[in-house]
Amino acid sequence: MQASNKNVLFDVNTAQIHPKIVSPEAEQEPNESRRLWSKVTTAIRERDMEGATNEKTRIEDNQRNETRAREQEGVEWKPRYFDIVNDDFPFKLAK
Repeated sequence: MQASNKNVLFDVNTAQIHPKIVSPEAEQEPNESRRLWSKVTTAIRERDMEGATNEKTRIEDNQRNETRAREQEGVEWKPRYFDIVNDDFPFKLAK
């Protein structure tokens, strides 16, 4: 026989929405997600799937080219905000 006691951990009906705190796109770095993918987002909102696909392909091709160039130059990529510890990525600023 199972107990029927229930504890509510999160109630979507009473939860408060907290607005995102994000720098304006013009102040973001070129590789920040909102800025990098903004043209894809705009195209999707405008129902321009061809434009979204073309922009997505451009971004991904550019990222592949950057990776290839780093590998050819022997430059190791290191995350800016995370350490690599085995298969874990602890946040650097949390220390």
